[in-house]
Amino acid sequence: MILKRGGFLKILNSGWLHNELKRKVIEYERKLANGEIRLVGVNVWRVEKELFEYQGFEYPWKGAEVWSDAMRRLNEVRRMRDKDKVEKALNKLKDVLESNENSMPALMEAVESYATVGEIGNVFREVFGIWKCPLTI
Repeated sequence: MILKRGGFLKILNSGWLHNELKRKVIEYERKLANGEIRLVGVNVWRVEKELFEYQGFEYPWKGAEVWSDAMRRLNEVRRMRDKDKVEKALNKLKDVLESNENSMPALMEAVESYATVGEIGNVFREVFGIWKCPLTI
């Protein structure tokens, strides 16, 4: 069905794939609601009271502390790394992305040079742009 519609990229960019997924999810939820599909704990053999008490994981930091600590660590990495090595690795990544070469070795080199996720993402956006999801929901 995908090949008949022109391939994966065509159905992705046309919105057909998203609409098909939406249609299937609605169909599944309808069948679940009317009992055509039986799901233990959801619409059959439900337990009204939780059988086991458990304590969920809570991250020890709250609010602004998380952000300020992450920024402190990021700035420390940026200060300690070899800036020339990072720039060279990011330029190499850009060159590779613009070619038909395997991008994984250049990507790993950028990571190993301590290029940040944001810096690497900027290279990808510069080369490929930003994909606009064709949702018709």
